[in-house]
Amino acid sequence: GTALRRRHARPAVGDAVATLEPTRPGERQAPPTGELQGDVFLVQTPLTLPPPVPAGLANILPKHSVVLASLSDGGYAAFDFVPASVEDPMAALQLLLGASVEGLCGLRHLQRLPRQALRLGKVKQVTVEEVIDGVNNTFDKQLSLTSNDCNNYSSAVLKAILQEPEKMLQERLFSTLDLDGMAEAPSKV
Repeated sequence: GTALRRRHARPAVGDAVATLEPTRPGERQAPPTGELQGDVFLVQTPLTLPPPVPAGLANILPKHSVVLASLSDGGYAAFDFVPASVEDPMAALQLLLGASVEGLCGLRHLQRLPRQALRLGKVKQVTVEEVIDGVNNTFDKQLSLTSNDCNNYSSAVLKAILQEPEKMLQERLFSTLDLDGMAEAPSKV
């Protein structure tokens, strides 16, 4: 998670979701509630940096990570972590320069699964409210590209909701500037 903005108009609630936009502070949609059941997915979407930050910088940054979990009453709960001032170019510049900014743990309801979703496993018996209490209310809200980004948040959510979190990914989710971690990771040939 770094500063993001919409590429396309957001679909109306209930419309099919073909792509996934990040949570926007102040969205008027009621957050999902109730029991999670079924499958857990990870979606990674390209970043869009707000003007005047050069859009080409997004090519060297990782993708925005969002965790999705099936809801017992239909649809999906989407959990993500974004800057509280998502469209502020100064927030984006601060992040790119190594500083931190205030972050927002986003939660919203999706009617349909985005096409780029990757299934990670089965959800354990847990409610949205338990995830909010166990992850969102305790997660460090200072967003930093070097130590506390959407990938760290996604890992925390996955550990809280997957039946078998130790098998959640064959490869780890990399933070934006986690060069040491990338060097230590086994390479696939």
